[in-house]
Amino acid sequence: MIYPGVGVSPCIQSGEFSMLGVADLKLWLRSDLGITLNGADVSAWADQTANANNALQATAGLQMAYGSGGVQGLPYLTLTGSEAMYIVDNTTLQLAAVTIFLVASDVTDSGVHNSTWLMKGEVTPSLFNYRLGRPLAAETLEVGCHNKSEFGAVWTGGATADVVSVGLNATDAMTKHNGTQNTFSFAYDLRQSTHHLTIGARHTFPAIPGGTWDRFAVGKLYEIAIVGRFPLTTTETSLIEAYLTGRYQ
Repeated sequence: MIYPGVGVSPCIQSGEFSMLGVADLKLWLRSDLGITLNGADVSAWADQTANANNALQATAGLQMAYGSGGVQGLPYLTLTGSEAMYIVDNTTLQLAAVTIFLVASDVTDSGVHNSTWLMKGEVTPSLFNYRLGRPLAAETLEVGCHNKSEFGAVWTGGATADVVSVGLNATDAMTKHNGTQNTFSFAYDLRQSTHHLTIGARHTFPAIPGGTWDRFAVGKLYEIAIVGRFPLTTTETSLIEAYLTGRYQ
């Protein structure tokens, strides 16, 4: 079953702003667009850019449940620790600089290791290009790459939507939650990885190869956007955040 949002062009968001007008937009997933259902669960989530970076999960037991009536009455994908989706590796996702925007609600402690919401990389050997997560038992936002993480900007969880973003290049990193930002200046090793980009990345699952760590996310997922640059301009950041907060808060 394909959700009716497939093929619907999200032309105008928040006045005249459109995510599709953001330069170097590599991936854009939104919970009311491009959803393919297997019963009540999501088997595919179509990228709204021209890159066709579609999120997939053919194994029924690993598919996210599709819910309705979330924040602002919007639909969402449910992560409980037993689900994950992946986007097949390609050059549009192998990035030397990246800015990630993600909207979720009801975020809780995964119970095992860090809650990894999105990761381009693999665990064995340890080879991360970039990732976004929430440390175990800590209400902070994580941005990381190969053997390097920075933590900042409180990610509170709860039924209210969390609009979070992280940015990373070879020398700087940033975490931001609902307008509160932390920046870091260190040397980062953004090693390229041919591993799939995973969402709700639970790496013990053989359906998503890459290692034995059990890092998974818990909560309701609404939107993901990846831009192949960092930092973005102040105007770009303001427009994207205004769109996301206007839609979800």
